[in-house]
Amino acid sequence: MRDSLRRLIGRLYARSFTHATWCEGHLKSTGAPVRCLLAMTADESQQNDLLRRLLGDSARRLRRRRIAVAWLRHLLARPPAGLDFCIAMLPPVLDASRKGPHDLKSPAWVRQVLDITGEWADVKKRLRRMQRVIVNRLDTRDPYELVPAAGETELEHFYHRMYVPHCRRHFQDAAQLDSFEFMRTQFRAGFLMLLKEDGVAIAGGLCSVRGDTMYYNRVGVLDGADEHLAKGAQGALYYHLIRLARERGLRRFDLIDSRPFLNDGVYRHKRGWGASVAVDPEQDAWLYFFNLGSPGAALAALRDEPMVVDTPQGLMVYLVRHPGLDVGPQDAVELGKRYHSAGLQGVLFAEDPARPPLAVAFGAAAGAD
Repeated sequence: MRDSLRRLIGRLYARSFTHATWCEGHLKSTGAPVRCLLAMTADESQQNDLLRRLLGDSARRLRRRRIAVAWLRHLLARPPAGLDFCIAMLPPVLDASRKGPHDLKSPAWVRQVLDITGEWADVKKRLRRMQRVIVNRLDTRDPYELVPAAGETELEHFYHRMYVPHCRRHFQDAAQLDSFEFMRTQFRAGFLMLLKEDGVAIAGGLCSVRGDTMYYNRVGVLDGADEHLAKGAQGALYYHLIRLARERGLRRFDLIDSRPFLNDGVYRHKRGWGASVAVDPEQDAWLYFFNLGSPGAALAALRDEPMVVDTPQGLMVYLVRHPGLDVGPQDAVELGKRYHSAGLQGVLFAEDPARPPLAVAFGAAAGAD
């Protein structure tokens, strides 16, 4: 109850106020010095993730102040000298605040969902090559057992020994950790499944079912240990939970939200299992990317971070070409192999900061590998 109330208050606050954080550093992609403004609530994990992606270890926060969302419009219209770009994570109240050929709007999170209908062979066809190898191996020899957690004692073990260390190990200062009370609420509304090897629980998934969909709400690996990951514990957990969902006659396996960056490890892992991409219907915040200074500097910031963006044609991949990217706009099939997921319409191929990106629809072989 306390977590739910806190989240409600947070959503209401975000509609009226945010925090403006002035930052500087050197772009990871080019090494060029830049200054940027992050306009978002004081969520250190979200800020840390963005700064690490764009500026790496050079990122430095200069100052932060609370501002009204309405005032941010005026700041963007008359930006202080020296700011190259702004990234704002806000409700969609800024849509009309500023228009420009290189301004981007991206879901703060994207929803990734597996279609598990048809025969088992049909499900396997939707997987990428690596995941098909995992599934074929487990179809032949499966050393694991999936069992339901008996009660809250095992939930506590999952939370403290699996979920928390796994998140901290893989997301570091960008980890967003739920409280145990929130996890208990999720457990009581759903169920916890534990993956065991030789009788020892090495991973777990907190799930729930609504309608024809199983929701994979939280995951954890014992002590966040590379040993278990290297042996394939996380892939085995996916495999067993998908089989469980099919046994229950469900049609979809919802992997919940991922950050909208295609190089993000969580996004890539879910894509490998054949996940489609969509905007979370419960999402009330978007990432807005505004060019304030040199369009070239702002463009270079995303050179190594292709991302999902919202367009009138639907969700597309925003891809910045640079000398190391030997893919032209005509190579729609190759672009599809690299970036396509169900729900994505194509690529916005940006190269010249003086011109709008070129829209390239995915080819017929999109997603093949």
